[in-house]
Amino acid sequence: GEVVLGELVPDGRKCAVKLLHVENMNHYATFCAESIYVLAQGKHRHPRIMMYYGLARHERTRGQCEELVLVMELAPFGSLQTVLERRRREKDGPLDAETAMGFTCQVLEGLHFLHNTLKLVHRDIKPGNIL
Repeated sequence: GEVVLGELVPDGRKCAVKLLHVENMNHYATFCAESIYVLAQGKHRHPRIMMYYGLARHERTRGQCEELVLVMELAPFGSLQTVLERRRREKDGPLDAETAMGFTCQVLEGLHFLHNTLKLVHRDIKPGNIL
């Protein structure tokens, strides 16, 4: 989904607001709400997991799909997809093996934490979701 810059009220911290267009809202919202609730509690913080602040349901107009609005910690450098696209545009070539292995280890640390500590499964691992 689309990600826009937001601001938390009342402290003014910058945050990321992700808009997810959802066809089957009841099923998806229930799944997301349970996962986001666990992550938003902040009891189990991990440096490889972004902090989630909340989840809202937004109904657009009749006949259109609804949106889930996720409010999360801002990733100042964007996603891995952004990094790879920038490298491609600037003709920097692929990541070197050491950097790629570093990213891979960090992703695996985060997934290990989600699975073993929080008992959550990510279900949408892709460069655009690696922050």
